Amino acid sequence: MGAGRGYVVAAVLAVVAAAVVGRGPKVDLPPLVTVASMPRVVRVVLEPPNIIPLRPARLQAREPRGPYEAVLAPYERWVHPIPDNERWLPGAPEGRYGAVRGGDRSERCGRGHCGIDLTAPRSAPVVSIGDGVVERVEKDRRERAGWYVSVVHDNGRIASKYMHLDFIRDDLVPGMHVRAGEWLGSLGRTGVKQSGPHLHFEVQIRLSKTRERRVDPEPLVRASEVIDLLEMKVP
Repeated sequence: MGAGRGYVVAAVLAVVAAAVVGRGPKVDLPPLVTVASMPRVVRVVLEPPNIIPLRPARLQAREPRGPYEAVLAPYERWVHPIPDNERWLPGAPEGRYGAVRGGDRSERCGRGHCGIDLTAPRSAPVVSIGDGVVERVEKDRRERAGWYVSVVHDNGRIASKYMHLDFIRDDLVPGMHVRAGEWLGSLGRTGVKQSGPHLHFEVQIRLSKTRERRVDPEPLVRASEVIDLLEMKVP
């Protein structure tokens, strides 16, 4: 440091010292930084986000009509066949059970619609409504039902059918045990000639090895548990 610069620094320090003790010209000093004036330290905690599946609320279902439908009660013990963040229900009147249909129809359904049509997006996953055993796997697109899967529950007392599938799991074979909410295939339109993609869903009550009774599955899909895609059981 040169002699000239040293004199300048000394003079500045003298002026500041005089101002501090009350002598000399007044000098505005910067405010003191105290603990109270310091900004608070923000603690950032990095934790994985809580993923809360959207679970649609169960809807009110009518009381069972007769002893056959009563076999399905309580409906809350079943799982909706389409996992999603909304509850898919039959929309148009022709998609409901017993709706008038043309062609050769079963007398057990009043020669009408023997199930319900759930119109969800194509390729949506389709799951088993309950624990059971695969009874039949059909992959014939020429049939009216298209590709479909049949599962029996409660020791063969109840059967559920899932029709018009575009895809069925390759490892799904008759005699295979499946769990409630286990993936069976994908919603599609095989066997469908006029309407768009949908799941034709049927429920049957087996009275004997040769006798069965179809029942309206709408109360079941209204009051059953809708699982999220993350909860779907995939082998």
